[in-house]
Amino acid sequence: MTALTPLAQQLFTAQVEYFVARTQDHLLEAITQEVQDFFGKAQETTLSTWLPQQQCLTLLTYYLCEYPLEDELVAQLETFILRLYQHPRLESTTWGELINDTELEEFIDVALSLRGLHLIVRRVSRNRWVTNAISDMLYRGITGFVSQGTARAEQMASSIPGAGSMFKLGKSVVGRTTSGFSKSAEDNIKRYINANIRSIIKSSEKRLQTAIDDGHVKSALLQSWQQVKHQPLSSLREYASEEDLKAALQGGMDFWEQLRQSEYFQQLLERIVGIVYDYVDSKPLGEWLLLLGISEASLSTELHRIASPTLAHWHSQGCIQAFFERQLIPFWEHACEAGWLPEG
Repeated sequence: MTALTPLAQQLFTAQVEYFVARTQDHLLEAITQEVQDFFGKAQETTLSTWLPQQQCLTLLTYYLCEYPLEDELVAQLETFILRLYQHPRLESTTWGELINDTELEEFIDVALSLRGLHLIVRRVSRNRWVTNAISDMLYRGITGFVSQGTARAEQMASSIPGAGSMFKLGKSVVGRTTSGFSKSAEDNIKRYINANIRSIIKSSEKRLQTAIDDGHVKSALLQSWQQVKHQPLSSLREYASEEDLKAALQGGMDFWEQLRQSEYFQQLLERIVGIVYDYVDSKPLGEWLLLLGISEASLSTELHRIASPTLAHWHSQGCIQAFFERQLIPFWEHACEAGWLPEG
């Protein structure tokens, strides 16, 4: 550290005192002026002027895709979730105390009125995984019903004189009849499901959409709520154990790690940022601020409200003076080393 000459020390002290006094006595004027200048420029500039699209994408890519996930994060999340899961207040707090009937009904109305809800129903119902799951469920249900019905019918026929032979004859006739179409009854069932699954799902989808539009879904939800709202929050423990929560958390973290490293996620991120900037840059930034209810006067008022008491406290602790001393001392040390100031 270079020792300051007497003149440099005198100038350094005066400069620190000036900035400390200005920060303390003229802060509100400075904030008002800066906000005024910002809003003046915002009337003629767009978001890209202040935060370029590529810079925004770079920041999002780093924090969402590249920022390392520490092992301690999972442990901390697990600790937090388990503390919440085990909290004794869950025993004495009901669902109805978190949200009342009116609030829930308003929330359901908003959710069911979203245009995207119908699109979600259509895409989920026509998803290949969903289709396969429904096909498998139908197949197992039909084969189970047929096998149980056949076993019961054969058992009943064996107790009736002459009926047993007739039952066997009937089965052989059916077998010969269907042999031209498939090798077995199970193949026929699979063929029938594969041929009709799309129409079955589409029909179910229409009924669900109609139920949403007619208010039947809302009525069902509100009816279920009447049975749930008096139950304590701890009732969730009946559906998920601590081990279930741990496994779900770890699975979620593993999924997120794989997803964020995928090329698909990067392309999705680029697409979203591009769409947002194309839309936002269609108007000057000042117009968007007004649409959000942020005016020059309101922003100045809020900054004053936050900055004044905070800086007053920092002044009382000596933090402001220490800040300016740290920032300005290198200049005066360099001035002394470069011989910018006369000796003495």
